[in-house]
Amino acid sequence: MAGEARSIEDREVTAMSQAAHSRQADADADLVGQLRAGDEAAFSRLVQQWSPSTLRVARSFVHSPQSAEDVVQDAWLGMLSGLAKLEGRSSLRTWVFTILVNRARSRGSCEARTVPRPPPGAQDERAADDWFAGPDGERYGPGPLSASLPDATRPRKGWC
Repeated sequence: MAGEARSIEDREVTAMSQAAHSRQADADADLVGQLRAGDEAAFSRLVQQWSPSTLRVARSFVHSPQSAEDVVQDAWLGMLSGLAKLEGRSSLRTWVFTILVNRARSRGSCEARTVPRPPPGAQDERAADDWFAGPDGERYGPGPLSASLPDATRPRKGWC
């Protein structure tokens, strides 16, 4: 008899879980429809609601709060540009956070390969504009010579 009661409870819990999942899927479908229709208010609510979580996740991959904000902004742009391709195999939240984590990992690995720029005034004027200035002030790395490089090898501005 206890086994039957437990089985009934398990079925009730499963049914409630399925109903909750179904409601979430319906809410996601409605929200995706609003976003695809260009509803700025829906997008604004989504950004406001998920911003603390997205910043926290991004911050775990990058070195500074400013980088985390850049990653989150880039993830939102990625979400908007990929919205037409969203197939609905996962929740909207899972899809957005997957985009975020991928962008944050890329940015974090890029930051791990770069040397941070010293704050202004930490060096003499000539060296302050050049990450690659030697102790003698001679320039090393990208500079006027990089303009003669083919496009594929020319240093890029922005992310790695």
